[in-house]
Amino acid sequence: MFSQSRLSMALLFRLFVLFCLCLAPTWSCTPPAPASCEGITCPTGQTCKDGKCEASCKKSELFCNNACVDPKTSAQHCGACAKACPEGQACSNGACQSSCQAGLTDCNGNCVNIQTERSHCGGCGKACASGENCENGACKLSCPTGQQVCDGQCRDLQADSKHCGGCAKACPSGQVCSAGACQVSCQTGLTDCSGNCVNTQTDRAHCGGCAKACAKGQNCEKGACKLFCDQSLGLVDCNGVCRNVSSDPLACGNCATSCSAGEVCLGGVCQVACQAGFTKCNGVCVNTQTDAKHCGACGRACASGEVCENNICKIPCPTGQQACNN
Repeated sequence: MFSQSRLSMALLFRLFVLFCLCLAPTWSCTPPAPASCEGITCPTGQTCKDGKCEASCKKSELFCNNACVDPKTSAQHCGACAKACPEGQACSNGACQSSCQAGLTDCNGNCVNIQTERSHCGGCGKACASGENCENGACKLSCPTGQQVCDGQCRDLQADSKHCGGCAKACPSGQVCSAGACQVSCQTGLTDCSGNCVNTQTDRAHCGGCAKACAKGQNCEKGACKLFCDQSLGLVDCNGVCRNVSSDPLACGNCATSCSAGEVCLGGVCQVACQAGFTKCNGVCVNTQTDAKHCGACGRACASGEVCENNICKIPCPTGQQACNN
C-alpha cells in the first residue's frame, strides 16, 4: 500500500514538471510594451509617443486644436482650451480683461484719460464740479472768454472794481471800473452795480440785472444764465453735462452714442482698445510675440506644429533636443 502511494506521488511530480516545461515559455510577469514608434514619421514640430504623433508643447503651454498655445495670453484659449475672450477684451494671466491702450485707464469698463476726463480726473470716480475742467489730472475752474481766475473765481477784468485791468487792482472809493480802467462813471451800455460798470447781458454776477448771479458752471448769454461748455476744449452740452465728444466714451461723436465695454472713444469714434504689448488683428487683441496665428504681424500664421516665439515661428523641441535642418 505504501509503495503504491509513493508511485502515485512520483507520477504526479513528473506530470507537473512536464506541464511547466511546455507552458513556461508563454508565461510572463512583465507588462506589455507600449506601442512602437518604429516606422512612424511625425509632422514638423511633433514627436511620436506610444505610437501616436503629438505636438511637443512646453510645460507652460496647452495642446489645443492641434497647436501649442499659452493659456495666459491666448485670446482664443484663455485659461483653458476653447475658452475665448469676448471681442474687445484681451487675455492677461489666464483671465479675460478689458484692455486699455497706453495712456488710458479702465474705469468701470470704460477706457478713459484721467489727465483730461472730467468724470475721472486724476483717478477713477474723481469727478470735477460743474464749471471745472480736468487739466493734467487736476480739476481747474474754467472761465468764459474775457474773464480770468482771480482769488479762485472768474472775474471780468474790464468791469470788476476790485480787479480792474488785472487781479487785485482795485479802484479807489467812488470810482467804477469801465473797459479795464477806473473811472468816475460808466460808459454807455454798462450798468453801475455797487461801483462796478457791468454789462448785464453777459456778466455772470449781474445777469439780466444787478446781483442776479449765475450758478457755478453757467455763463450769462443775452441776460440769461446758461450752462457753459468750453468749445475750445471740445466740450458740448449733453443734457446739462459738459462732455468732450472726441474722447468721452459716454458721448462719443455725439451726446447719444456710448461706447461698449472694452472700447475707447478716439476722434469721436468708438474703437477696440488693446493694452500695451497687444495688437488689434481682425477686431481681436493678440500678442504677436506669441500668437501662432499672428506671429510677428496680423495674419502671419505658423505652420502646423510650430509655435511663435519673439515674433518668429519655431519648431518646439522636447527637452534635450535641438532643431537641426527643421
